[in-house]
Amino acid sequence: MDMLAHSEHIHFEEGWKFITEDLVREEFLIYWQIPNSDPAFYELLWGPSTHAETSKMKLLVHMAHLNERDPKSYPELFEEALEAELDVDSGSLRNRGYCTRLSVNLLLP
Repeated sequence: MDMLAHSEHIHFEEGWKFITEDLVREEFLIYWQIPNSDPAFYELLWGPSTHAETSKMKLLVHMAHLNERDPKSYPELFEEALEAELDVDSGSLRNRGYCTRLSVNLLLP
């Protein structure tokens, strides 16, 4: 039992190192401390390499596919990804009622 707990801890540490060091070094993620947070809180943001190689919609479609779901089954993420694809202000699609009528297939290359 102790060995399993130790093994899970090692995997978590390796994963966290991969995220906070490797992906940050390759500029896929930006890892920074939120100003004036006490105790310190950190935030992970998309880096320039991520923006250059993918989009929120592509990531959402992939995540939905892995979970055998439709991207629209994640309504808040779908709206955010759709707004990013269309390059519009946050919340503007919801206010105009477009999210339920647009298809993700129209946005993919």
